[in-house]
Amino acid sequence: MLLPALSLAVLLGLVFARSVMVKVLSSVTGLNRAALALVRGEPVVLPRSRLQEAEAVGDAILQAATVMQQVKFMAQHDALTGLPNRLLFEDFAQRHLALAQRQELSLVVMAVDLDGFKAVNDTLGHAAGDEVLKTAARRLKAAVRASDMVARMGGDEFVALLYEVDVATALDTARRMVASLSRPYDGVPV
Repeated sequence: MLLPALSLAVLLGLVFARSVMVKVLSSVTGLNRAALALVRGEPVVLPRSRLQEAEAVGDAILQAATVMQQVKFMAQHDALTGLPNRLLFEDFAQRHLALAQRQELSLVVMAVDLDGFKAVNDTLGHAAGDEVLKTAARRLKAAVRASDMVARMGGDEFVALLYEVDVATALDTARRMVASLSRPYDGVPV
C-alpha cells in the first residue's frame, strides 16, 4: 500500500515540476524575444506570464524600450521646438532626393530665417525669443502637408522640404508660411 502511494506522490511531483518548468521556459523564451526586439528597435511585446519574477523582468524591458524611444526622439529632434533637427532632416532629404530622382518627381527645399529675431532676444530676453521660436515652429508645421518636413537647423533658421509638389503648390505653401510667420507674436511688440 505504501509503494503505490509513494509512486503516486512521485508522479504528481514530476507532473507539477514539469508544469512549473514549462511556465518558466515559456516566460524566459518570451522575455528573450522581447529583449531581442528591444535591441533591434522593434515594438516590444511581452509574453503572458504568471510568474512574478518574469513580470518584473518584463516591466524592466518595457521601461528600457520607453527610454530608448525617448533618447531616439531627443537625438533626432530639436529640444525647444520639437521639430526634426538637422540630423533627421538631412537623412530625410537624402532619402527623398534619391526617391525623387529615381521616380522623376519634384522636390522643393525652402530656407526660412526669422527677420528681427536677434532684436527680440536682445531686448526682450531669451525666454521671449524661445516663445517666438516655438510659435514659428508651430506655424511652419501647420503650413505644410503631413508628408512634408519642417526642421529647425539652429538659431532662428528653419528649412522645409516639400516632396512631389508642383511649382504653384510650392509657391502657395511659401506664401502661407510667410503670411503665418508675419502675424504678431504674443509678448512681442510690433
